[in-house]
Amino acid sequence: MKKKTVICVISLLFVLILCSCHTRTAEDAQTDIAQIEHPDIIFQKVNYTIGQTGLFPIYITADSIEVYNKENQTIVSGMTFVQKDKTGSIVMTGSCDEAIIETTTNAAQLTGNVILNRPGDELSIEADDLNFDYKNQQIKTDKTVILKYNKGNVINATGLTCDFKASVYEFDKINEGTIAL
Repeated sequence: MKKKTVICVISLLFVLILCSCHTRTAEDAQTDIAQIEHPDIIFQKVNYTIGQTGLFPIYITADSIEVYNKENQTIVSGMTFVQKDKTGSIVMTGSCDEAIIETTTNAAQLTGNVILNRPGDELSIEADDLNFDYKNQQIKTDKTVILKYNKGNVINATGLTCDFKASVYEFDKINEGTIAL
């Protein structure tokens, strides 16, 4: 009886071993690994500056920055930033959970708890997702935003296009608002 049990157990182990085999080669596994995108450089707890000729630079502090040279992208996590004019006055501040910056144009997609403040305009914008065109100083989203301005005015809207150079703010749909007179 014990002999039959031992033969059954060995047979079962043999079947399990055969079932776990696969036909992939080490070369196939290397190909899969090579297809995974890896950053060229990773920085932790870092300060980073974005700048273009004729525009005020943006100074970034981040938990991490991953640079992908081939894709012309930089992914910034846990970001806060400040933009100052030539006299050192603050033009804009903000924060977000993550930003994907296109490094040839410095355009950025800001996501997660996005907050932008423009002290000179007494303006604050809160959203989950914003696209920031650094060169043209414009932001755009098709998602819900809260815009606060002039100490007490609040607009909750869906879809926003802002041209900071011209101080023009356009909404796709205003959901509700409070305007203090």
